[in-house]
Amino acid sequence: MQVEEIANKLISNFQKKTLTQWQPSNDLIANLHNYIALFSEEAFKPMAVINKELLFIINDRLDLNKKVYRFFIDKAAYKGFIFNYHQKLQIKNTLNYPETNLVDWYFRHIGEDYELIDILQEIENRKNKKFIDLDKYLNQDPKFNLIIASIFCSYIYYIFYEKDVHQILNQDCRKKYLNNYWQHLKYFHGLHLIMKKLLFFLIWVKKY
Repeated sequence: MQVEEIANKLISNFQKKTLTQWQPSNDLIANLHNYIALFSEEAFKPMAVINKELLFIINDRLDLNKKVYRFFIDKAAYKGFIFNYHQKLQIKNTLNYPETNLVDWYFRHIGEDYELIDILQEIENRKNKKFIDLDKYLNQDPKFNLIIASIFCSYIYYIFYEKDVHQILNQDCRKKYLNNYWQHLKYFHGLHLIMKKLLFFLIWVKKY
């Protein structure tokens, strides 16, 4: 399949799923062609997976589950369950994946808190699991085109597997691929990190 054909298919899929008449600019299309040309066909995720990622992006970028997330945090707090920053971020992200059952996920990753099972199920039922009409939803927003372009660019990022993206865009990842970003920094930029820590320490000592 040719680059232009792939790009047109991706643009068409985005427009159909989000019910938008938005069109990418010529510059964005040219950049899309150049980006796609860097990858082999094997690097593409299946379209079903790409669409799941797209729905996650829309939920996350437009904060469509903000109210149900806040409802859960408040209800849990009322019952005495307080979450740390990392747990809150995990819960928020999981809410934005429609195919992930919140009850099952919570019991596997947070804890078997049976007192919360009814609330978790209610949140699972209320979270957004469908694509929305972006044109209608953003109709009154003066940044309409910018927001949709931003969602589209994130959608394009997710069409390839993360490892392939890293290896294409980062020369270090071609030498040795480390999935953990902190490990990557330590392996390839260890001396720089040590010097930076030393600089922060010296500034702190001087200040205090």
